[in-house]
Amino acid sequence: MTKVTVDLPSLQAREDLWAEEVGEGTFKLKSVPFYSYGLNQNDLVLVEPDPSRELVVRKIIRSGGNCC
Repeated sequence: MTKVTVDLPSLQAREDLWAEEVGEGTFKLKSVPFYSYGLNQNDLVLVEPDPSRELVVRKIIRSGGNCC
């Protein structure tokens, strides 16, 4: 498992989630996001390292089907 980070500009914060790498730069979210609107457990996301070397979620590649 790898920690990935979601920027939350409206809250001036970040949320850390656990994810499993499934390809280069592609991760499957294993955590249930609490503050990250639009992200769900099992979504496939594209991540990129930021200057502080954290892996930051940049976009959803495929929904994991766990939306309300």
